[in-house]
Amino acid sequence: MTLRVRTARVSYGGPDRLDVTRKSGDAGLFLAPSWAILRPVLDQRRIGQPFDWPGYVAAYKAEMRESYRRDRAAWEALLERESVTLVCFCTDAVQCHRHVLRREILPALGAVDCGEVG
Repeated sequence: MTLRVRTARVSYGGPDRLDVTRKSGDAGLFLAPSWAILRPVLDQRRIGQPFDWPGYVAAYKAEMRESYRRDRAAWEALLERESVTLVCFCTDAVQCHRHVLRREILPALGAVDCGEVG
């Protein structure tokens, strides 16, 4: 079976929902960015300043490589699912870790990118 992955805002309530936020993600916490890389982005967004998106993506991918090594069982369980919709609080669906997961990380592991919901 091939995982079909979608993304959405945290308000999405479908049966395949997986919260991947640092703040409220429980089962999906292994996919959440650390506060060390997330806090500066949130601070910059709050005051309307641009942030280093390429730098954030590189740091997030490094964290996900470590997560894959540390939490392999959680990654394997995710990849065995039929579908998942990854949710977080970001209003910008492109400059968000859920986008990086859906478009880059999970497809590299065999998942199919099925886009953003809503």
